[in-house]
Amino acid sequence: MANLKKLFWKNRNTIQEKINRLGGDEALSKQATKFVLSRYESKIQQKGLSINFLQKKLINDQIIDEKFLSRVLNSTIYQDCLNQKRNISYAELQELIDNQYIVGKGISAATCKRFRLGENIDGKAFDILCKTLQVNAEDVCDKKQPVREILKKEEELNIELCKFNYRSQKKSFRERKDTYHSLYLRKLPDKNYSCHWLLKSLIINKS
Repeated sequence: MANLKKLFWKNRNTIQEKINRLGGDEALSKQATKFVLSRYESKIQQKGLSINFLQKKLINDQIIDEKFLSRVLNSTIYQDCLNQKRNISYAELQELIDNQYIVGKGISAATCKRFRLGENIDGKAFDILCKTLQVNAEDVCDKKQPVREILKKEEELNIELCKFNYRSQKKSFRERKDTYHSLYLRKLPDKNYSCHWLLKSLIINKS
């Protein structure tokens, strides 16, 4: 299950202002793509960007979105590189990004819009966009646990219940915010077992 994150509502105006200063959602997508590719700047400056490296490294490692590969292959820049039998230069790479021929995985303009509006997006993309905007992801992330994550924990709890040693009474605890629930298995006289809620809900005093 994907790790989803979204902006805390109190931080949306601040993020909106930063994105506006940058030039909007598309500008954020371009800047974020340049950010994730910056680690390869030295290599590309020296040797250029080959289609082989683009496919086998950048796309396979999910750094670049494969959906945009056809745009690169059909671009004037790549056709010139083919004719001249050379790799794409770093300056040409920047131009391809500026023209949205190359887009980082999960950080398209559409995703940037959802990020700005406070909708759930992939956690990795959320962190990249925050770094691009020079904000701490933990400071602006909504800490409220998504419903999907709660359901995942409930599923894990059910799996653990199946692993109980039925010869002895066992307990399993589930935490949701400040509320704790506990289950226990009780051995019945006929050697069967029944599952009971020990406590429907118990509010923990944190003082």
